[in-house]
Amino acid sequence: MDEGVRQITSKLNDEATQPEEDLDAIQEILNLAARASGGHPSGENGDITAALIGQGEGTFLPKNHPAVRNGELTDRWGTPYWFHPVDQNTTEIRSAGPDRELFTADDLVLNDSGVTGGGLPE
Repeated sequence: MDEGVRQITSKLNDEATQPEEDLDAIQEILNLAARASGGHPSGENGDITAALIGQGEGTFLPKNHPAVRNGELTDRWGTPYWFHPVDQNTTEIRSAGPDRELFTADDLVLNDSGVTGGGLPE
């Protein structure tokens, strides 16, 4: 893993940063992975996390990073992120926020696709 990637991942769930910055860091990691493979990793959280962990030059997230729990990328409250593809190069990233429940008022969202309309996905 190169030093630039290491600096980005060091921001994840760091007490010195704001929770919104975690989403920005994930976006940067997804963008780096997209440049390497032609598009953002897709699938559910575990699939995306596995693609980011990769091996060798395809490593965009250390396997032992504190934000990786049970094979999933989690927010600073320990809840797995929810990912939804907007297009090949954009992914909605959603943290459940402090209440640890997805699709509630305290969620943190980057690239809101509007798919859920604020409610539960169908």
